[in-house]
Amino acid sequence: MKLFVYEGSPAEIAEVAQLIGAPTKNPVKTADVPEADEKAAEPSEGLSVEQIKLVFERRALGKPYKIILQHLYKAGENRVKSEDLRKALNYTKPQFRGLLGAFARRLKKTTGIPKGARLFDEVWDEDLRQKTWTLPLNVRTALEDLKII
Repeated sequence: MKLFVYEGSPAEIAEVAQLIGAPTKNPVKTADVPEADEKAAEPSEGLSVEQIKLVFERRALGKPYKIILQHLYKAGENRVKSEDLRKALNYTKPQFRGLLGAFARRLKKTTGIPKGARLFDEVWDEDLRQKTWTLPLNVRTALEDLKII
């Protein structure tokens, strides 16, 4: 049996529950294919290293986040498939989406971070039918400065 701990307000926990496929009264679509009207993720180049550090220091980073960050850091400029990140965590697709949703809330709730900012360079790969990921240089620098990597 696996136990996952999520921190947040009741509304945030409800969102995570929906993302990981827990039964809810109002189910939410969680397809792996992006919606046609979904915008491309905005890059993090506009964020300073200090702003990025605020995101990582807002709360203690859990082990799953550290695993993802280390995996992406080690890959350097090579893109990493979502499938590879899920395997590194031993997570299902819904669990992985929930983890990413919780991280997105961490980013959104950090004071001083502009709306729509992203810390990962994520791109939908039509051939692979999944996202691929890298870490921008400013995020890599923040991770080094904080000794997370």
